[in-house]
Amino acid sequence: MINYQDKVLNFLDVETTGGNSRIDKIIEIYVSKVINNQVVKTFHTFVNPGFKPSPFIQKLTKITYKELDSAPQFEDIAQDLYDFLSDGIFVAHNARFDYSFIKQELKTYGFEVNWDYCCTVKLSRSLYPLYRSHNLDSIATRINFPSGNRHRADFDTEITRSFFYHALNQHGSEKFNTAFNNSIKQSAIPNELVKFNSNEVPENPGVYIFYDAQDYPIYVGMSKNLRRRINEHFYQDLTNSKDLNINQKLKRIETIETAGVVGALIREAILVKKYQPLYNRQLRRTTNLVKLEQFNDEHGYINLRFNTDNNFDIEGLGNLVGVFRSKEELKNKIEQLAKDFGLCSKLLGLEKTKNACFAYQLEVCKGACIHKISADEYNQIFNAAFSNIRIANWPTESELRIKEENGTLTEELIFNKWGLVGTTLDDLVIKEFTQNFRFDLDIYKILSSYLKRGGENFNVELSD
Repeated sequence: MINYQDKVLNFLDVETTGGNSRIDKIIEIYVSKVINNQVVKTFHTFVNPGFKPSPFIQKLTKITYKELDSAPQFEDIAQDLYDFLSDGIFVAHNARFDYSFIKQELKTYGFEVNWDYCCTVKLSRSLYPLYRSHNLDSIATRINFPSGNRHRADFDTEITRSFFYHALNQHGSEKFNTAFNNSIKQSAIPNELVKFNSNEVPENPGVYIFYDAQDYPIYVGMSKNLRRRINEHFYQDLTNSKDLNINQKLKRIETIETAGVVGALIREAILVKKYQPLYNRQLRRTTNLVKLEQFNDEHGYINLRFNTDNNFDIEGLGNLVGVFRSKEELKNKIEQLAKDFGLCSKLLGLEKTKNACFAYQLEVCKGACIHKISADEYNQIFNAAFSNIRIANWPTESELRIKEENGTLTEELIFNKWGLVGTTLDDLVIKEFTQNFRFDLDIYKILSSYLKRGGENFNVELSD
C-alpha cells in the first residue's frame, strides 16, 4: 500500500482546446508540488496550441488568443514539465483527462511517461458516497472554497488540493490512505498473460504486436522502451474503453526490437498498413488520401486542385502542397487559411464562379479573383499561408542515411526523395514494403520531424 505521507504529490490541472487528447491541445498548465502537506514549488504556463481555440473555450476559460499567441509552444516546455512531474504522484480531478493530455503531448516530443496518478473524483466517491455529485463545482461548494476563476488551471488545482487535505482532516490518516490507494490507477493484466514475464522484454526501442485468440493482430504500437510501454498497457481505467477492449481480446504479445526510434516508427507504420489492426484507427486511414496540388492559371495566379487518384509521383512532389486523410480535413484547413490570410476561395478550388468569389463580397478575399491584387502579391501571400503544411523539398541531392544504435543493434535506414529505400538489417518487414519505391505520408512525417529536430528528443505520434 502506498502511503501518501511518503510521496511527493503533484496537484495539477490543465485547460485544453477540447476533450480529445488525440486532436485537442493544452493551453494552460498549473502544478503545485506538495511535500509533507507544504507547497514547495509551482509550475504555471500558458501554451500556444498553434491554432485559435473555439469561442466556447475562450469564453469558458477566459483565456484570450492574444495570451496564447505569445506563449511558448509545448515543445519549449516539455523537458521542464517532464522533470517537474517525474518525482511524485500525479493528483488531479478526473485525473485520466489531465494525464491523457500530458502523456500525449510529452510522447510527441520523445518523453515516455508511466506515472501513478490519483483521481480526486474517485477519492470523493469513496469517502463521501452519500453525495450525488462529485464534480469540482460541487466539491468547491462542499468545502466552502472561495469563488474565483473556475476553468483556470491554477484556481482548479487549488480547489483539488484543498479538497484533498479537507478530506484527510475529516476522515483521519488510516481511512483516508485506504481511499487514496483505491483512487490510484491499478494494474489489470489479462488472465491469459498472468504468466507473461515482462522482464524478458528489452528496455530498448521497438514495435510490439498484440494478437487475439485467432492469432490476428489487433493492435500495433511502438516505444522507446518496449518493456515500460507494454506494462503501461496493463494499466486501465473504467473510462478507457479501448484499453479494456484490447485487454479482453489480448492472447499473445510479439515484440520486434529496433536500433532506435526512427526504425520503430517506420515498422509500426508499415505493420499497421499491412495488418489493418482493429484498434489502430489513425494509421489505418492511409487509403483514399486526398492530395492538394498547385498550378498557375493563365494570369500567373496560384490555383489549387484536389486529387484523389492515390498515385504519388515521387519525382514530382514540387507541385504537391499537402496530403490529407479526408476531403473534410482538407476543406477545413483550406477554409481556415483562406480566412486567416485573405486568400481567394475561387482560386483555392472551394468555389466555382466566373465572377468575384463570395469571400470577396464578404470583404475577406483580397480580390485575386478579379485581379485586384497582382499575381506576385497573391502568390507571396499563398506561399506564406501554406508554408507549414507544404511537402518540403528533399534536403539533399542524394540518398540520406540515418544510423541508429542501442547497444545490441545497429541499423542504417536509407531514404531518397522522402521514400524509404531500405535498411542495412535483414528485415522482412522493410524488404516487403520497399519492393515498390513510393511516397508514403506517414514515413514523410517521421523523417521530416526527425530532420527538423536534428534527431534530439525525437518522436512523432502516429498511432492511437
